[in-house]
Amino acid sequence: MTQKVFLVDAFMDGPYSGAPTAVVFLNEPVEKLKMSSLASELGCQETVFLLDTHGGFLLRFFSLVQEVPLSIHSCLAAAHLIYELATRPPDNPIKFHTQEGEISASLADDQKGINLIAASQLLAKLDQARLEQFRDILGLKPNDVAWAALTPQKVIVLCLESLELLKNARVKLDELINAPVQGLAITSASPQSDCDYFIRAFLPILGIPEEQVSGNIHRSLAPQWGRLLQKKSLVCRQLSRRGGRVNLDLVNPNQVAFSGRTKTVLKAIILSDDYMD
Repeated sequence: MTQKVFLVDAFMDGPYSGAPTAVVFLNEPVEKLKMSSLASELGCQETVFLLDTHGGFLLRFFSLVQEVPLSIHSCLAAAHLIYELATRPPDNPIKFHTQEGEISASLADDQKGINLIAASQLLAKLDQARLEQFRDILGLKPNDVAWAALTPQKVIVLCLESLELLKNARVKLDELINAPVQGLAITSASPQSDCDYFIRAFLPILGIPEEQVSGNIHRSLAPQWGRLLQKKSLVCRQLSRRGGRVNLDLVNPNQVAFSGRTKTVLKAIILSDDYMD
């Protein structure tokens, strides 16, 4: 079976930015071990596998080390390719079926971008003991943290008092990977007029020391920052090595819309037949 693989930069903020995402279109179901092995071989932050079910697409997401329930930037990359390759007509919305529910995708009105809509999620308050633990992992003082929370995916979120603290934060990854959580995100308000908040995220348990661009966490962060800033449309920038920009709209109390720049960078063919057969 000839298997094509695409590399797409999702949520770009300029050339060679955003999250490099491998996208694999399947002709038939493939066992989990082979998908996981190919994702490890490709070496991207995440690899998404798509199976066309005619009524939509079944999506599976894999980091370098394990399957993950949902990857928003991978959904954006997949939708970009579906429209670019004319797998669906430009006026036809796409339904993605994932382990965390349905994600809808459509072309923007100018047909130059993709809009994703996903269910929003609430943050939970972080208890004092864990707050102190994760302040220590970051080497922060008590007054450095404005607020702290926990996402439904068990990612710790600390809002820092300044952008400088966010830029200069150093995470003790050896301690984080042994903590009983999925990861750690730090955020801060933006002093810049073209951005509302910044973020950095660390997911070593998934084989991602620091994410290039985060997506799923904004299902919780966007509603929080929207309340704090009294805004329904938000821009977040990722302070990673590559950097990225995520545009967010609070559609209603239960949904968040994502949009961002995407670009197909590479198309390849898997040469070894036994890799996906």
